[in-house]
Amino acid sequence: MINSASDYRTTRGGAEDYVVSGQAMDTRESMMQQVYQTGFAVVDAQLFLDTHPCDQAAMAYYQQVSSMYQDAVSAFTAQFGPLDAPDSNDTTYWSWISDPWPWEGGCV
Repeated sequence: MINSASDYRTTRGGAEDYVVSGQAMDTRESMMQQVYQTGFAVVDAQLFLDTHPCDQAAMAYYQQVSSMYQDAVSAFTAQFGPLDAPDSNDTTYWSWISDPWPWEGGCV
């Protein structure tokens, strides 16, 4: 379990230095992995709070991982575009359809 933001950074490293099987992961994959992991931590904390609603440490942890998740999503979105259509900030052109679809290699 991730206990603090510093533990998270320590276990994950930066996008540029995360290594799997001797090769550096692609930045996009690494950033998406960060979104997945922090998102999982948010859901895990939510489920715990469902059964322990008065646990202040759990609430603090939930706030911390929620912030980390939002930061991960924001960083990914800034570099690669929105993860969900509602996150699209388009006002004149619907660019959501411009990125490759999963069958075109757009899925991470």
